Amino acid sequence: MDKRLKNTKTAGSMILLMLFLFLLSPQSAWSAEDEAEILIFSLSPEKVEEQQGVLQIQISTFSPIEKIIVDGKPHKFPKAASLVWLKIPYKLKPGVNFFKVYVKTKFGEARKIIRTIYETPELLKKAKLGDSFQLITILSGVTKDNIEKVEDNSSKSKAFSTSILFVPSYRFDLFDDSSIFLRGVLMGDQHHNGKFESKKVLFKQASIEWEERESWAGVLTLSLGTNEAGTREIPVTSTPRDSLSKKYKRATRDNVYTL
Repeated sequence: MDKRLKNTKTAGSMILLMLFLFLLSPQSAWSAEDEAEILIFSLSPEKVEEQQGVLQIQISTFSPIEKIIVDGKPHKFPKAASLVWLKIPYKLKPGVNFFKVYVKTKFGEARKIIRTIYETPELLKKAKLGDSFQLITILSGVTKDNIEKVEDNSSKSKAFSTSILFVPSYRFDLFDDSSIFLRGVLMGDQHHNGKFESKKVLFKQASIEWEERESWAGVLTLSLGTNEAGTREIPVTSTPRDSLSKKYKRATRDNVYTL
């Protein structure tokens, strides 16, 4: 009795699932057919360098068009037409602009967003310079067959090491042709055999740069910077220490000025 009741419940669940799919599938297919029977596309270039112009749109359908709306405004077209060309005058704002197109026919409807990019000289310059903040990260690993760099006829030691490199950069634009850059470099390595821990290296560099791109003499750059390198010291002594980690002794420190 329990087995028969269980089978009845399972059969009932399957029937409900099939009924749901039956009701859902025609609706999805009908919606896809509605979209497929209406084609909307732009005949104008996506990127323009003039603020004012005309957006040309072509609409093609398999049934008579009943309504066309662009950005909330209805547009006239020949009665019972199935192929329409529209010319939409525009005045663009700098950057990306969107035009929302809605088309209704006797058997369906469709919507499409057309994108037009107004590339001003300022935007082109900024695009060429890239994002204000940039970060380069490099991770690497290497196995050295002769880490101690001994002669070929001597016993050689093998060791695996990893390194990481960060190169951040931030640009602050003073004017369209003048910027200040803050740049940095941080590099460190890790030897995974404790025997060679003293071979670890830590390198740092920081700089500030002023760049004038359209001067009478061309591109002018003034740079002030400093760099420092440290090596792991075991045991720690009283020699000058690295500014970032006291486990490292300072190997070099230089200040750089360039024009």
